[in-house]
Amino acid sequence: MTRPTLVSSQIFFSRRVNKCYLALTQNSKTSDVALENAGEIAMPVGGRPAVSKYEVVRRYGSQRTLLRMETMTGRKHQVRIHCAQGLGRPIMLDPLYSNEPEVSSKNGTGNKGKDAGDRFFLHASSLNIPQFEVEAEATIPDWWEDTIRQLK
Repeated sequence: MTRPTLVSSQIFFSRRVNKCYLALTQNSKTSDVALENAGEIAMPVGGRPAVSKYEVVRRYGSQRTLLRMETMTGRKHQVRIHCAQGLGRPIMLDPLYSNEPEVSSKNGTGNKGKDAGDRFFLHASSLNIPQFEVEAEATIPDWWEDTIRQLK
């Protein structure tokens, strides 16, 4: 392993990287708890401690919410599990963590085009590495736009 690769790996594993995601969620029929505008989810993932912060970016009626999620720990599927189980709002079209047909359908709204069956509404929107003064942002994918336009 080269020196730059080793240093970058150490930064990721020591949690010195800030990662934010956008998630378009659907309110679960099993959750009638009102979602605060911002908060923190401390809930184990895979038997290990996991913490995420969330902020409501926009509400689309009473059924869908666009959330900004920041992971304080880095567990596999952390954002997906925290949305579905911690908030009771699974990510739209998530085939693993949603049990609602309109959400888990691989041919749902806005999910068109090549490899559409592998898409769901979770997007890595920003990455910040303070040690190197690196900050990167990514706009939402084009295929989200039709769905968001229909929700407005």
